[in-house]
Amino acid sequence: MLAVGEIIAGVRWPQIMHLSGPVEPDGQVRALSDVAAFNAYQAAKHAAWSWEQIQDLAIYTATTFQRRFAHPALLSWERLE
Repeated sequence: MLAVGEIIAGVRWPQIMHLSGPVEPDGQVRALSDVAAFNAYQAAKHAAWSWEQIQDLAIYTATTFQRRFAHPALLSWERLE
């Protein structure tokens, strides 16, 4: 979702392309070595969350993506390319 926001803003090489790790809500970038490390970090981070919190985040994220991808002027194939 962060990369989509960067693309909409005109960034040609979004942060996610650096594969340096996720950007946390406080703006810090977590340095992770690979996808397995990313998955382990996310699992540990969310282990204490309730099912309702996880479900709310999933619904919010899906709704936000749907809104961004449904608007034809925001994410054209040219921007994604």
